[in-house]
Amino acid sequence: MSAASSDISTGRLIQDEAHGGEFNMAADLYLSQEAGKSGQVILRLYGWDLPTLSLGFHQKFDDILRHSYAARGIPIVRRPTGGRAVLHDQELTYCLAIPVGHRLVMDGKDKLQESIGRAFVEAGCMIGLHPQLVRRGVDDQGAQIHFASGSPLCFDSISRWEVRLNGRKWIGSAQRILPGSYLQHGSILLTDCNQNEISRLDGNSRPIDPARLRDALAQSLENTLHLVWQEQGWMEFELAQINNHLSIPEDNLPKLAS
Repeated sequence: MSAASSDISTGRLIQDEAHGGEFNMAADLYLSQEAGKSGQVILRLYGWDLPTLSLGFHQKFDDILRHSYAARGIPIVRRPTGGRAVLHDQELTYCLAIPVGHRLVMDGKDKLQESIGRAFVEAGCMIGLHPQLVRRGVDDQGAQIHFASGSPLCFDSISRWEVRLNGRKWIGSAQRILPGSYLQHGSILLTDCNQNEISRLDGNSRPIDPARLRDALAQSLENTLHLVWQEQGWMEFELAQINNHLSIPEDNLPKLAS
């Protein structure tokens, strides 16, 4: 059923390029603040200029694992959202920032996460994939899905309204309520079978076309969330503000001016 015209709102779409980890985290935090101030939903789709490990906002990380990534030359950044560690490589990353007073948030976080998950499934189907939406690690036959519960890695964990592809976790997402906005961002694998956080660097799996996935995601989120995207790239003053808050230590979040 289509939404009433009064339920449809405009949102900002940023089809971004690949950046370094510090820029990406500062940019997502900046957009969360902009969503709160403007009252507008913002979607950013982007990549990473080299493999980078991101840690959840409160996550403690074992020194042995930290040194293992450092030995491979993999930078480590900290996200403004929760969850476990994610190696950003061979993926399309999304950032969705929604004002806390928006109808999507007012309807409840669980409903919002389900809607976003259904949009991801629709996007996958649009490009010839067959993803599956499951709730809290239970598949569509009601069978439990088991993960390595002690692992610090996102793709080893069970998520609410998880999207799976070929029996594996396809999208790793994290959320957090920030002052003025709800921020959700995550990693969408551009391979259809290999999700191991280190071996993803080996590239031994079939690729997913990122351009087609970008278009499909924008369309499916527009349909599911009852939005109309207005595509707008970065403005110079925005880039200046974001770049002024780079070079931060991994243990801290970028503090952007309000």
